[in-house]
Amino acid sequence: MSKEVIPRHTAGSEIVKIHRKIASLKSDLQSQGLVAVGNQRRGTDAAVDWRSQPLTTYSQVDDEEFFGSEDVMREIVNTLLDRAGDHKPHKGVPICGMGGLGKTTLARKVYHHEDIRHFFSKFAWVSISQQWHLKDIFQRILIELVPGNREEILKMTEDELVQQLREVQKKEKCLIVLDDIWSLDAWNNISKAIPTGDTPSKIILSTRKEDVAKRADPKVHRPNDLSPDDSWKLFVKKTYGSTC
Repeated sequence: MSKEVIPRHTAGSEIVKIHRKIASLKSDLQSQGLVAVGNQRRGTDAAVDWRSQPLTTYSQVDDEEFFGSEDVMREIVNTLLDRAGDHKPHKGVPICGMGGLGKTTLARKVYHHEDIRHFFSKFAWVSISQQWHLKDIFQRILIELVPGNREEILKMTEDELVQQLREVQKKEKCLIVLDDIWSLDAWNNISKAIPTGDTPSKIILSTRKEDVAKRADPKVHRPNDLSPDDSWKLFVKKTYGSTC
């Protein structure tokens, strides 16, 4: 009895396509409030829930397998550390691509990179998604940057939050990740808390929207599509728990 043999790179590519579709669907459900995100719920009660629970960010979730974008990761790290060689300040470093392509995984790899952890002194990671509340975003960022001032921060007005955010970014080397920005309006509003001029702090933002990415910086970083070999490695890792 003959058996049909499926090339391993074909099988791997199909697995990756399915994985990306699932990731995209999950993101859509989260943004509509139908799926919980860590300790946070999307929807009208989002502003209440996060204040009463320990702050948990998506950056703390275990990494998915990371294949194929190591060169992009190094490029972003060099840009954040001013090693890019173009001698211009990069405030917003955008990562852009379709849902499920690996933008968040790439951002997380950069966020936890050893050189980044040694260079920056304060870190914050906030997921934005489609439903967002500006004051809540500012509070979450500032609480991560200055965790000892949590109670005071929760009492601040939006203008006070903006002022404090700008001041801490000027004084300290802060790295802030704004994950999954869906609209130009969101970026325009959030960016008012980003100081202009020469500061040591940097912003990473991930988005599916090209206009949002280019508003942050003309130099847009994109996760690479997986090669057949990397597709197969990911398939084997997901199936058997190890690479061959």
